Amino acid sequence: MAEGLAIAAAVVGIAGAALEVSKSLYEDLHAISNAPKTLRALEADISTLTASVEALGGIEGPDWEKLGTRAADHTKSVLRQCEAACTTFRADLTRWTRHSPPNELTARDRVVLGFYRQKEIASVSQQVQNWKLSFTSIVGLAAVQSSLRNGRTSESINNTLVAFREETAAANVQMQERMGTLVTTHTELSQVDREDLDESDIQDADATLALLKIEQETLKSSVSLLQDLLARSEETAKSQGLTVTQHNVFGAYSSGPQVGQNSGNITNNVGAVPAK
Repeated sequence: MAEGLAIAAAVVGIAGAALEVSKSLYEDLHAISNAPKTLRALEADISTLTASVEALGGIEGPDWEKLGTRAADHTKSVLRQCEAACTTFRADLTRWTRHSPPNELTARDRVVLGFYRQKEIASVSQQVQNWKLSFTSIVGLAAVQSSLRNGRTSESINNTLVAFREETAAANVQMQERMGTLVTTHTELSQVDREDLDESDIQDADATLALLKIEQETLKSSVSLLQDLLARSEETAKSQGLTVTQHNVFGAYSSGPQVGQNSGNITNNVGAVPAK
């Protein structure tokens, strides 16, 4: 019990910092009266992100103890990366809008943000989706653990577990596909001849590379978290008298980012049947 409470307190502390900077980014975006569609979409995503971060605070100590220290450590890593990416993007946004008055973009800056900065904005948007998937997954499995402690019916818990595993496996595939895309993008940007760039272009290239690096690190932590949660959910399913069947189908990628001993994309086909 004491260990679970300590884990919960540690996660809540880090979540608080991530929540603060994500809310600040939301306020920055919301304040721009004539923001392009890409920023408006990011603003909406950030709004739902804050809710998923806040939900982590509702996980109780005993449930963290069941989830384990590995899941907690991965969650803390993702939260730290969330804070770092939001902080980095806020600084970039300030630099990109330096020609504009407060809360309104000049025509020049609006074109820059709406067209030339699509890659950076897309990176942050993708990261927001990954953060939400990670936080929603751990909150979902914690809810299952809480249900077990509070005596919910086995059938209800079993249905929840099957749905959780299907959604988490799909998220796992999605993130690994994104990792492959990032490797290609990062390589392309790294090979640009800087002698043809002015100082401002070099700053922008470095900012993009920094965001992509944070996203790569986030994906590694998120994939590790999801795979740990899938393993935990299998243990929970077995404790409820279920035999969880799962097989991995490897995708077309034989190189690039790897997680554990797996190479390429993984498709998890998950089912749960009563144990014999």
